[in-house]
Amino acid sequence: MISINSILSADCILIHPDVTDKKALIGLFVDSLESSGLAMDKKQLIKDVMEREKLSSTGLNNGCAIPHAHSSALSQTALAAAVLKEGVDFTTPDSQPAKIVFFIAGPKGNAGHHLKLISKLARVLNDSQFLKQLEGADTKEEFLELIKKREG
Repeated sequence: MISINSILSADCILIHPDVTDKKALIGLFVDSLESSGLAMDKKQLIKDVMEREKLSSTGLNNGCAIPHAHSSALSQTALAAAVLKEGVDFTTPDSQPAKIVFFIAGPKGNAGHHLKLISKLARVLNDSQFLKQLEGADTKEEFLELIKKREG
């Protein structure tokens, strides 16, 4: 089974970044992946994610979003996450700003792995009590520890 904890590293977790819109947040996610050596072409990855965002909303209920894309800018699936104080508009079904955002990017030929990770995240993010715990995380390490406990 796919593990969030095995893909997400502390280097790719943003705690209370100073952003007000999804394009800025996606830029920070891509920066974190690039700094971690996971993204090879920052401009291409941002372009691919923003094109995917135009297709349909990646916002979920309960103040969550999972922006994602397939891109030639990566050779493996990468994951980043953010806890936002004010939230960012991801056109969620319940019209709430997204305060917990997971970002997934993967190579074009790895759709199955990509979809399994999105599905797992969607299930995890459906737990409102767990979301409150994630929202309360003040450090990257605390965020990772919550994920680790949740996955058992």
